[in-house]
Amino acid sequence: MNEQAVCALCGEPMPEGEEVFNYHGYSGPCPKPPKPKVFARPWPDPTPEMRASPEFESVWQCIKNWDISVPDAYGGYCGATGNHVRAILDALTSGAKS
Repeated sequence: MNEQAVCALCGEPMPEGEEVFNYHGYSGPCPKPPKPKVFARPWPDPTPEMRASPEFESVWQCIKNWDISVPDAYGGYCGATGNHVRAILDALTSGAKS
């Protein structure tokens, strides 16, 4: 396995001796700005009709105090939003159709 280790932030090769790390920093900062994040999942807002539905309200009441991470849609964690409810409702709807 001869893959060259690269920084997860900037994508540049890691310096000799730092190949085991995921990010630059030990010998200095990243030599280039961070790579732009590319998210695979669309992250649409809920429609007014969705927000008015009892299903939306039920899911919202369940998750409203959760901290949630959806790595393929955004970076980090955040409090639950209507977008999370929509993602759950969309998944349930698409699962029912398959």
